[in-house]
Amino acid sequence: MRLVLFILLLFASVEVCRAILVNWTSLIGQSDYSSSGIGTSFSELYYPFNIGKDSSTLRYYVTDYYNHRVLRFNQTQFYTFDGEAELQIGDGTAGCSSTSLLYPITAAVTSSGNRLYVAEISNNRVFFYDNPNSLTNIPIPTGVIGQTDYINCGSNAILTTPYGMALDPNQALWIGSWNGYYISRFPAGFMTEDLRLSLSSYSTINIASIYIDVQGRLYVACGNTVLVYDNAKDMSTDTGPTRIISPVEHQNRLLGLNVDEYTNRLYLTDDTYNAAMMYEGASFLNGAVSADLIYGPAGISSPPISETSLSSPGLPFIDVTPAGVVTLCITDGTGNRVVFY
Repeated sequence: MRLVLFILLLFASVEVCRAILVNWTSLIGQSDYSSSGIGTSFSELYYPFNIGKDSSTLRYYVTDYYNHRVLRFNQTQFYTFDGEAELQIGDGTAGCSSTSLLYPITAAVTSSGNRLYVAEISNNRVFFYDNPNSLTNIPIPTGVIGQTDYINCGSNAILTTPYGMALDPNQALWIGSWNGYYISRFPAGFMTEDLRLSLSSYSTINIASIYIDVQGRLYVACGNTVLVYDNAKDMSTDTGPTRIISPVEHQNRLLGLNVDEYTNRLYLTDDTYNAAMMYEGASFLNGAVSADLIYGPAGISSPPISETSLSSPGLPFIDVTPAGVVTLCITDGTGNRVVFY
């Protein structure tokens, strides 16, 4: 009896130890850890959602959702407390034109740095900008995927509510449809898809973020599960996912997803539980899994803004700092900030 009680207590303590209150080491978008103000200056944010990195020039693109713009930071300012952007994409008005964006949701940059993609969920399109390092403030895009021009933004058969984006090792662009329940693949340099994955049979909840690792594995945050296609880059037909990961904790709506390929860790965010979760062994996870770490006071509907809280977290992002430290960055939506750990 004592042995059984000891084992039960041991497992209970392990479960409790999974949840941690992390002190964020830095942030952008606010001047301190307890504020959540909004603004339109180059050091202010209004519901940031995603970070795209140009590894060739060490520049970071933060989608500023409710400000209808994308801010570009150089590496120094990105890692400076309350750092300031150097350039704005989108004129800040909610509209449908060559310079206006409507709820930009994600940004992605090719490995060579020669093209930046920006997805607008409400304009049913993806803008692309060639040679993004040479852009001037509020630039005109090079082209558009999903529409025939810059002034028509209705739903269409090519692209509906684009959300998550990822580039595979072949530099093909993968785009997930938030409420179309599919993922489209566009070969490098092309504006028409060559493959569409139907996800409607796996979830009736929205298709959120996607990630593709250097091996070509595609991870999809789909409702309260993660679908994995282990050889996505070489797929020619929709053969269905290889694995389905079913997180046990805080999986009401998995919004953000990323893989730390340095440590083989999977990171997920759930904006309804205000939590971020980490799982060891991303490349072989399958079935029901419990988080190894849970960040934030998970489960609190409206947590106070602090140096440990998350409030409507968006997409996690893994980066290496100038000092060579692997860093977890999370866009904190209603905190109007990006936090670093």
